[in-house]
Amino acid sequence: MMHSALPKSLERFYADEDNTAIAAYESALKNYFGATYCLALSSGTASLLAALVAVGSTRGDQVVAPPTAPLCTAYPILSTGSTLAFGDIRPGNFGLDVDGLFRIAGNNTRAIVEVPMWGYATPAEALRDFAADRAIPLIFDLAHCAGTTLHGRPLSDYCDIACFSTQKHKIFSTGEGGFLLTNNEAYYQRALMYTRMGELNGKDFGLNFKISSVQAQAGIAALETISQNLRTRRSNSTRITSAITNPAVAEVEVIAGSEPSYQRLLLQSKKAGRALAAHLVSRGIPSDMHKYGIKPLYDYPILQQLKTPCPNAEHMLSATTTVPVHHAYCEQDLAYIIDSINSFRQ
Repeated sequence: MMHSALPKSLERFYADEDNTAIAAYESALKNYFGATYCLALSSGTASLLAALVAVGSTRGDQVVAPPTAPLCTAYPILSTGSTLAFGDIRPGNFGLDVDGLFRIAGNNTRAIVEVPMWGYATPAEALRDFAADRAIPLIFDLAHCAGTTLHGRPLSDYCDIACFSTQKHKIFSTGEGGFLLTNNEAYYQRALMYTRMGELNGKDFGLNFKISSVQAQAGIAALETISQNLRTRRSNSTRITSAITNPAVAEVEVIAGSEPSYQRLLLQSKKAGRALAAHLVSRGIPSDMHKYGIKPLYDYPILQQLKTPCPNAEHMLSATTTVPVHHAYCEQDLAYIIDSINSFRQ
């Protein structure tokens, strides 16, 4: 007996609309960042976990990361069963200190995770060269750094796998979500398999970290505004820093040849960073340091057993505060922030 095709009214229930939208979103991300492969996922956490799985991180391995990273970076590392080892940062910026890595990285080091914070680039070339010389996969957690460039290139160009978040507070957002970029086909295929339930083939383990077509469509729309948003944030940051007359306050180091995306403007008061944060908060200007109680990762109870004192990291976090420079701010908002900074007394 011959069976007729599905009625047109039912075809839409079986159409692969999600995959079509997601593929379009991933293609847009590849074009924007100049990457060979892109995998859009349900969160920045999923992106980092998939990257760790892709490079083979598992129990008994070591993964190196800076203690200035957020807990959002530490938890995926711990979930693989790997040991988290802390490397100190360079004085003045959030980049891992390569000299210190010579004492930390060993035969069991499965990955190095660099975590540029609040949209500021780190000196990526030296770290890239260190990792390449030792055949250690280099992962960048760029949750804060969509749009950050170094020597005219996206930071994602300087690592093996770059992980991003598109959570609602990021420069471009899908409400919740993330993605990873890589030029390595093997890493891409492993990440794809892991985040698609092992393709349900019964041989490969995996979990479901797919995004929906709704998120993908939101991402395509958000990408259309990111360039203007970045220009406005950079303009707002320049407006603020150029008007600071308070000798106790200055912007943190901007790496030569880099252009921050300014997820937040970073200001430092070398002797009174916490006091500066408290002062700004008292005037209604939020600080991530104050809101989240940011401190070195090894000072949280869950990670205290891994404590490895990192003096540069400790100083950086104690001296620094964040200032919002949202692209929706008007001149009156910026003037108020400037006045608040200049009125600080340490």
